[in-house]
Amino acid sequence: MAVFRFLRTARCLEPAQALAQATWRLRWLWEDPQRFARRCNPPPAPKCAWQLRQAWLPPWAGKNTSTEMLAGRWTFLNRPRRLSWPPEWQTDGEARLWQYNLHYFDYLWALDYADGKTLVTDWTARCPLGRGSIGWESYPTSLRLANWCGYFWGANRHGIQEDRSFHRRLWESAYLQAQWLYRHIERHLLGNHLLENAAALTLAGTCLDGADAARWYRRGMEILAEQLPAQILPDGGHYERSPMYHQRVMHVLAMLLNTGSEELAGLLVEPLTRMAVAMRRMCHGDGQIALFNDSALGVCNPPGELLDYVRRLIGGAGEAGLSVGVFALPDSGYYGSSLDDGTFVICDAGPIGPRCQSGHGHGDVFSFELSLRGCRLIVDSGVHDYHAGPMRDYCRSTAAHNTLTINGLDSCESWGVFRVGRRAEVRDVRWEAMGQDFRLEAWHDGYRHLKGRPVHSRRFTFRRPGVLMFRDNVTSAVPVRGVSRLHLHPDCRLQAVTDTRAEVAFPAGRLTVCFAGPGRLTVEKGMYCPQFGLAIDNPVLAFTSAGRDMAIGACIAPAGAVSTFDLEQGAIIDGRLFGW
Repeated sequence: MAVFRFLRTARCLEPAQALAQATWRLRWLWEDPQRFARRCNPPPAPKCAWQLRQAWLPPWAGKNTSTEMLAGRWTFLNRPRRLSWPPEWQTDGEARLWQYNLHYFDYLWALDYADGKTLVTDWTARCPLGRGSIGWESYPTSLRLANWCGYFWGANRHGIQEDRSFHRRLWESAYLQAQWLYRHIERHLLGNHLLENAAALTLAGTCLDGADAARWYRRGMEILAEQLPAQILPDGGHYERSPMYHQRVMHVLAMLLNTGSEELAGLLVEPLTRMAVAMRRMCHGDGQIALFNDSALGVCNPPGELLDYVRRLIGGAGEAGLSVGVFALPDSGYYGSSLDDGTFVICDAGPIGPRCQSGHGHGDVFSFELSLRGCRLIVDSGVHDYHAGPMRDYCRSTAAHNTLTINGLDSCESWGVFRVGRRAEVRDVRWEAMGQDFRLEAWHDGYRHLKGRPVHSRRFTFRRPGVLMFRDNVTSAVPVRGVSRLHLHPDCRLQAVTDTRAEVAFPAGRLTVCFAGPGRLTVEKGMYCPQFGLAIDNPVLAFTSAGRDMAIGACIAPAGAVSTFDLEQGAIIDGRLFGW
């Protein structure tokens, strides 16, 4: 029932967060944004106080080049729209995230100073603070304020110093935005939203002189000092377990460090160093992130560019390039190995996110991604969009990941857009590194609420030159139906499929997948969503079994010479035994 689902969701909130949720939803009863704007009287425009360590690293602008924007063509989430120049800022009919992107101003960096000035002048004239204005919600306000500070007071400081009329207008709007944000911190959401709020206030506070800026800075620093130990895990991962948001948070913290503040340096250098190490371990041989949880390519700065920037800021800390060898991020729950030839595997044996904010999590416990010789072969679903609908439901479902479903259900109870009720807990993780090989084993309780209280355990074994085996065990008091799925990259082509075996061709060679145990292999159609707004058909290998005590497994090998695969002994490939 919906009421019980709501209660299962609400019980995971922190007490202060629950109170903030209630306050946030009721604030319309007493809040008057237009009155706030009328009473906001900024002092004279201050000077910029920044002494930047190096040039600003602009956020990723996507397809919005100067030529496209000046022609009135705007693209977000891979969805183009003609809006004129400057654009219509209220874009009815578009998804909320599309409209958010329009108000982020990440694309500002693709414009020269004169065009950037035109765009900001138009926004300040046509987007007044008012009730229900998407552009004035706290998250887009945070990103926009950071971009305006970096672009004008950072990269174009001399331009605004000589342009007093525009400088005054820019300051008045930035002042109002910072004052509004100061009073609308997203403590009801926590997570990356709260970090973005804090970062924007801190950036504005370090950028400008004056008592108000000092107050913004203190509030931002208080939140950062409180949240960084919670949100940046001991292994360096971001606690929402999304490689994409890990990228974004790294970029935000790097921009804070770049301001030149010694106090910020004392707070940020150590967690940024850990984040850089974790980032290097979450990337495939193609240099791009794994797509666990809500992750998409083409949203944030490429990992290599970001890592290089952070390394220069910190003064050479960390190694160049991506990681080679086995790795364990036990707090994040990610384990795997990377070989010199571009072969890469990463397995998920951790929580879907923090208990208080699992909205970016998927039902992907025990999923994994695999590349051979730099080619992605076994892929995660990624994320298509952030509005409620079939594609959002699909991307978050267990069936959209490389793991096992029981009775066609999800291991985590996702609903709405960012809601999670019942969620799987991973237990008894055992990890063993053997050179560049590894073993990983654990179980989870995501299905124990079902009749028979079924439990799913999985064991991974990875061995050079890229042989991955996994075994699933399901124990239940009553018979259940299990389906183990492998989502192949759209570039893969099935050449032959039997009841237990599939031969797969990919751009750099061939792949053999052998299943073992009682069951039958079939082929389904899946959807691969590597970028927002992009869904590509992909083949899915589905091995179906049933019973009270199921034991099934698979062997994935880069050569087409797998002669046998056994759940007890392992696989014989080219006459060599690859044991568990």
